[in-house]
Amino acid sequence: MLEGLLFNFAVIAIGFLLLSKAASEAIKRAIPLARHWGFSEFVVSFLFIGLVAILPELVIGIISALSGAPSFGAGVVIGSNIADLTLIVGLVAVLTNGISLENHTFGDMKKLVLFIALPLVLFLDGELSRIDGLALIISFIIYLFFMLRKSSTTPTTELGHNNVYVAREIVFLLGAVIVMIFSAYLITDAAKQINSALALPIFFVGIMVAIGTCTPELIVSVKSNRQKHGELGLGDILGNVFADCLLTLGIIALVAPIKPGQPLLVITSFFLVIFSMITLLVLSKSENRISKDEGIYLIVLYFFFLAIQFGLEQIITNNI
Repeated sequence: MLEGLLFNFAVIAIGFLLLSKAASEAIKRAIPLARHWGFSEFVVSFLFIGLVAILPELVIGIISALSGAPSFGAGVVIGSNIADLTLIVGLVAVLTNGISLENHTFGDMKKLVLFIALPLVLFLDGELSRIDGLALIISFIIYLFFMLRKSSTTPTTELGHNNVYVAREIVFLLGAVIVMIFSAYLITDAAKQINSALALPIFFVGIMVAIGTCTPELIVSVKSNRQKHGELGLGDILGNVFADCLLTLGIIALVAPIKPGQPLLVITSFFLVIFSMITLLVLSKSENRISKDEGIYLIVLYFFFLAIQFGLEQIITNNI
């Protein structure tokens, strides 16, 4: 049994290594394409990079739903959102000595709270049905439409006017997506094996696996903040959370309704996502900055959340 567990953990580690490399490559190729086609810097950071960055969670979620385990995919999505808003933001603040924000960012963050609360409202009956999934996807499309209308429509010349360069970037982007799909197969299968061996709820295993899917956001955000573009890095993280809560969960529920055996874990996880977002609002309100000390607080908060989830899982399991 021990050898089997070690093997599956090794497979997950290899899968996440491939996933991280492929996601970083996808982001690198997506940025010049977005700018070449005329998207504004804000849209690039919040929506375009965010959309590409959710590919690991989205691919894992779809594969999990198709294989009859949508709760695992939901656990990855929700777990990655909690990690993004606490662990990742905290690490970026610590590693780069704080994150400075613009005034308009605070208003954008307040609006985001309403959107990330929608999945919780729909899940109060203990299930995200296909209708709920469709509602989440439609909400995402509506917000995306209005966001794109407000963005700049003047294309840049980052890739020049040579269609060969554009085609090359698209090919590399598609190649990175294929690698992510392969990595997701490895991670999903290994996580299921671990779940069976340890008899843990597959949703909780999904939360643990979610930490690795946040690696691309961490890489992009640290690099952006060190280059004095904190808005770009935070926009990537917030865009990832926004797209995950609406688009990724919506697609998973559309493929296979999410009805976990322990809905309380899902409800508390949704609450933790909302609480994490509100915490970011409070921390950044006074000086439009998340300091290094506040980053440490966010990191500690993440592990406190994990302890809460693990404790709830133990209580529920013992009472069954």
